[in-house]
Amino acid sequence: MIYFFSSKTYFTCLVLALISQVLLSQEDVVIYAKAEPNRLFTMPASSDYFTAHFENCIYRIRPNGIVTKYYLNKPDSVSFKLNLSDKMGIERADVYHIGKSLLIAFGEDDGESGSSKVMKFNLETLKNEWTFSGLSFNLSRIMIHKNCIYVASNGIIAKLDFDTGKVLFRSNWLYDSAKNSFNSFSDIVIKQDTVYFISKNSRSNRIDEVVFNDLTNTIISIDK
Repeated sequence: MIYFFSSKTYFTCLVLALISQVLLSQEDVVIYAKAEPNRLFTMPASSDYFTAHFENCIYRIRPNGIVTKYYLNKPDSVSFKLNLSDKMGIERADVYHIGKSLLIAFGEDDGESGSSKVMKFNLETLKNEWTFSGLSFNLSRIMIHKNCIYVASNGIIAKLDFDTGKVLFRSNWLYDSAKNSFNSFSDIVIKQDTVYFISKNSRSNRIDEVVFNDLTNTIISIDK
């Protein structure tokens, strides 16, 4: 079992632990952990951090982008840094183990504006292999299917090549301020060659949806 929690010196927050395993091949299983901290304390501070627990290691992620990996079976630790935008601090993070790869998807903000990024590392060397920064705030959970990554944020859906980070598709601005549609995406569902980017509208309580053709990399329909 995987636990992900945030520890704050200023307050005790409710922890949501989620576990997902998606079979990519006989060797590659996606192990996922997530927690969302209170947005009041998002700027870099040495006493604020998030901790992701896996079977043989722990990741401690600080809002200033410093990540420390602690190994449970030995006293060693190693640190590396996430590519933050100028004056931004991490306000949430998702951590994924996939075979020999490490994915960290995170939201960043400066108290007034926000964006999101996805970074891929070699799981053993922790060398950064690529960074995707074409997302806004309200980062969705990542879906991985057939060596592709599907991700969404406020008004944006995207499909990336898992190995290279190449953008295979990125939508134009989908957010509808009049209807408050696609402010965030709660789920990404794949059925055969169709991908459903699902958004629960907080204003109308209806389910908005972008339907995507995975073969042609085109949007089939937008329901809002």
